[in-house]
Amino acid sequence: MTAMERLSTRKGPRLRSLLKSERMYELKSNEDGALFLDVVVGGSKLHTVRLELDASERKRWESGGERYLDGLATELSRDELKFGERLQNV
Repeated sequence: MTAMERLSTRKGPRLRSLLKSERMYELKSNEDGALFLDVVVGGSKLHTVRLELDASERKRWESGGERYLDGLATELSRDELKFGERLQNV
């Protein structure tokens, strides 16, 4: 079971905010150490989606920090479909 599946099966998942950006995204972690990027997306109908960072994305976050997350959040907001089933509506 992935961390995302554990999140969706629990009542009231406990996520800790690690970084909140003015660019309409927030990085969060759960008690297992999984990282999630919540991004506000949409044009006329804004909504938030959650992406669990995979191993490659985690490494890029560790080396690139907020600058990397800025780019990932922008990419996600421009093309949600690219991330497919990895996204969860929040």
